[in-house]
Amino acid sequence: MEDNVVYESTTVHNRKMGYIIFILLPIIGVVIIVLSMIPVSTVNGKHFIDHNNIFGEWVTSEHIGYSQLGTLKSSLHKRTSGLIGIGLVLFAPFSIHLFVCRKNALNSKLQISNDSVWIKLSGSFSDKKEVIPLKSDIDIAIEKGKIDKIIGGEKIIVTYAMNKYVFRCIDNADEFVKVFRKAKQE
Repeated sequence: MEDNVVYESTTVHNRKMGYIIFILLPIIGVVIIVLSMIPVSTVNGKHFIDHNNIFGEWVTSEHIGYSQLGTLKSSLHKRTSGLIGIGLVLFAPFSIHLFVCRKNALNSKLQISNDSVWIKLSGSFSDKKEVIPLKSDIDIAIEKGKIDKIIGGEKIIVTYAMNKYVFRCIDNADEFVKVFRKAKQE
């Protein structure tokens, strides 16, 4: 970046509790699925013995002469605990997406100097760095999406020469755009 920085965007850092919840939900789902498949209690009948899980739901049966085991497919979709666990596990890709967006946002920088805009956009596999002169055809806009409400801050979109750079979790987006417009007019 440059030494004569006029203004720099800042990212929101105080959203740890939300991320802990998004990481814990899929883990809780896996635990529920595992617990729903382990037999812990038995019910004795005249010709059978049923094994139930910790939630009181059927897992396996033993009949005189043969044993009937519950399979993952046949038992999970019939049990409430299995459905809850599967739902929470299916939430994992969304949690991972939020975690990656947040990590990339914390490593990105957007700065305005006297004569240019400095961009360092961190991605999952590579970083983009660019210096854009203020006299060129550059536009900066603010967008508020659903993901931005969850992970905090606002989204700044920088458009330049058919390129679009998106910065998430910006805490001072309104002030940054005001400083940019003022610097561009000078």
